[in-house]
Amino acid sequence: IEAGRILESQHGIHCNLTLLFSFCQAVACAEAGVTLISPFVGRIYDWYVKRGQKDFSMLEDPGVQSVTRIYNYYKKFGYGTVVMGASFRNTDQILGLAGCDLLTI
Repeated sequence: IEAGRILESQHGIHCNLTLLFSFCQAVACAEAGVTLISPFVGRIYDWYVKRGQKDFSMLEDPGVQSVTRIYNYYKKFGYGTVVMGASFRNTDQILGLAGCDLLTI
């Protein structure tokens, strides 16, 4: 995240930070002024499935909930960082994030 801050602020290099799994990481990216984050919806989902939770409705999916929370926070507080959901495991995850800034499918 610090590398992203330096590249963006000192060198004008736009960064896409990936492998984000927590809300605090997403907030730190926005505070650092990175251009884009790509939280991995499917990887978050996999963590819950591995621990025995397998049935989620579209909006109860933990990956969808995580990205929705990040997106809503960014919009509420006026951050310019773009949210691009990534690493989907099923179509419900994609549909659950309709309206997010970007999705990579």
